[in-house]
Amino acid sequence: MYCGKRGRRRKDGLKRRGKAGGCGEDGAGRKCGCRGRRRRGLYIGILVCVILLHIAAWGSRGFCDWYQRHVFGIWVDTYGRLVGMAPFSVGEILIGFAVAFGAVGAVLGAVWLIGRAAAQRGRGQRRDGNLEEALERDGNLEEALERNGNPEEALERNGIGILDEMQGKQQTKNRVLGEALGKENAGFGTLDAGQRKGQGCRSRLSRVCRAYCRAGLWMLLWAFVLMTLNCYILYHGSGFSGTYLMGEDREYAFEELAALRNFVAEQCNALCCQIPREEDGSLRYEGDMLETAKAAMRHLGESYDGLGGFYPTPKPLLSSDFMSQQHIAGCYYPFSMEANYNDVMYVMNLPSTLCHELGHLKGYIREDEANLIGYLACVQSEDIFFQYSGYLSVLYYVDKDYRQAIESGAGPGSDASWQSEGVQRSENVQESEFLDEREVQEHPATVRQTEALQRDEALQREVARTQPETRNREWAQAQILPQVHADNIFLTSQERARIEKGALLNTEAVDAISDSIADTSLKLNGVQDGMISYSRVVELLLRYYDIYGYP
Repeated sequence: MYCGKRGRRRKDGLKRRGKAGGCGEDGAGRKCGCRGRRRRGLYIGILVCVILLHIAAWGSRGFCDWYQRHVFGIWVDTYGRLVGMAPFSVGEILIGFAVAFGAVGAVLGAVWLIGRAAAQRGRGQRRDGNLEEALERDGNLEEALERNGNPEEALERNGIGILDEMQGKQQTKNRVLGEALGKENAGFGTLDAGQRKGQGCRSRLSRVCRAYCRAGLWMLLWAFVLMTLNCYILYHGSGFSGTYLMGEDREYAFEELAALRNFVAEQCNALCCQIPREEDGSLRYEGDMLETAKAAMRHLGESYDGLGGFYPTPKPLLSSDFMSQQHIAGCYYPFSMEANYNDVMYVMNLPSTLCHELGHLKGYIREDEANLIGYLACVQSEDIFFQYSGYLSVLYYVDKDYRQAIESGAGPGSDASWQSEGVQRSENVQESEFLDEREVQEHPATVRQTEALQRDEALQREVARTQPETRNREWAQAQILPQVHADNIFLTSQERARIEKGALLNTEAVDAISDSIADTSLKLNGVQDGMISYSRVVELLLRYYDIYGYP
């Protein structure tokens, strides 16, 4: 069949036709629109399917649980395994490509707008050579009539010659008028070579811009598809707590929070004295941490079947310095199904971060649950370094909620129940050659560390004064050793100084923007408290130990 577009006649008078039986090009050599319609139909069809998946996810928790258990694992075992063969973070490269693609698109768009404005100015200038001017150049019939009078009188005076001249000018007028009307809106004069070249360049640029926009739209669609399949649906399932920590929801008393805080603090105090250290007191891991993390997750999978199976190897981020400005320890890229980690942060953060990100690869996408999974994998590991990292990963959250409970009046001797208000993690600082003593003492992280130690001492004095002797021994164990505070940092002062020195953007601005984006993303996916959800791990820990008890 033929597409229906009319062909044009060749110089020999024969009509050119398209290819028989297909929708190739029309007779003028232009591409047929059938392929474009098919592409648009495919695009809209995929988009509608993804939207229907979102509707199903928001409306049915059972569908999300079925998808996580029976479908999501297939993507990890196939797509995740394939991407995992690359020695670098594919997701990070894709993000870099997307940023570059957007920048080039912005430049192309600006060039196109400038060219369009220049073309419009050119049309305006060419319109100045309008029909009237063209008629004046080629002769005007009315002026000729005025000069020569009535054609019959002119014929009587000058004979037939003047009439022939007037008729010739009339023909000239008709010719000029026809040429003028034959031009579109580009003006009435003939385009010179430079103008024709400019029109050709603008036409080619327009085609490039259209192709670039189509490519960008397809990229956005596939990103939306991958994010939906590997992330968005998972937010609406039962999750780890809804599957393995089933029980009646209840409010926890302050004494239960205090017992959890004391337990974590005691474990940190004990392990910080057992773990091997360098001569300067710093920590360094000996062994293959990545394989140990995967082994720890597989061991946890023996107790919770949803965590068993294949785990890709976590990958370091090339942009770790920039991630450090955002206080990001690791990230899971849904469109590449990779667990990534910041390799410049303090080594004590690595074990819990690796297990946290690997937890996302089993479909447990909520941050508080990933925190709990990372904690359990570490503290149940036989590696003392992992155990210490696991307890440190929740110490700040638990200790902060504990202090907020005291300040809110739900402390010892009170009948009020405790309710987590949510916190975000801070960091400490260590003295080094990059900061002098005054700068170290005035640094906000040092101030927070000093205040925490002072509050520990003040709290114990208050409890000792107000509580019965039978409870003094329990409360007296709440103090956290200074070495534990020193180990519980995000960056060493050396790394912080190096990053700040080479930073292209202000760290505070980068951190604020990053938090705002992450908070918005979480809320859009149904996590109502956004970034504060990280600290909900305290409630999950209370529920976990309420069910299984303390070791």
